[in-house]
Amino acid sequence: MEKLLEKFNNKKLIENLVIFLVLCIIVMIVINALTDEKETVSNNAESSMIFETNTVSEKTLEIKLAEILSMINGAGKVDVMISYINEVEKIPMTDTKITTTVVSEKDSNGGERKTEETSTEENIIYEESNNLKSPVVKQSILPEIVGVIVVAEGANNIAVKENLIKAVEATINVPSHRIQVFSR
Repeated sequence: MEKLLEKFNNKKLIENLVIFLVLCIIVMIVINALTDEKETVSNNAESSMIFETNTVSEKTLEIKLAEILSMINGAGKVDVMISYINEVEKIPMTDTKITTTVVSEKDSNGGERKTEETSTEENIIYEESNNLKSPVVKQSILPEIVGVIVVAEGANNIAVKENLIKAVEATINVPSHRIQVFSR
């Protein structure tokens, strides 16, 4: 009888261990899922920050243009300054709800009238990172370029100077009379 009780207790012990292991696995899966969600949220914040920094800003445009112009044969070291009318315009993302209501009325003389009413509600979408709310930028519009100054080591050569002007014209769509090239 003792052997039977001992086997029964061992079976019970094994069942309890299996249940305990299953519960541990479930808890680990839940914890893993929760941490993955937090990582996804932080990755989304990081990717939006990357998006923000990868948008062409005034300074990055100058730097990229200077890098490209310095690759022109004979240009040498190049610095670029771009003048703008105003600042970068940032257009936020919005959540737009459009509601349309159509009312049909019939009068006693058999006439019919339809009335259509449309209302639009826009809310700016915000993202929260480090307890700071900031609008999600949908688009950044660079301001109009007024003029460009290029200072290059090889600008005293007329052919190099013309090539620099043509490259600036082609790159940022500025007419040649707004581009000034000087020798370093």
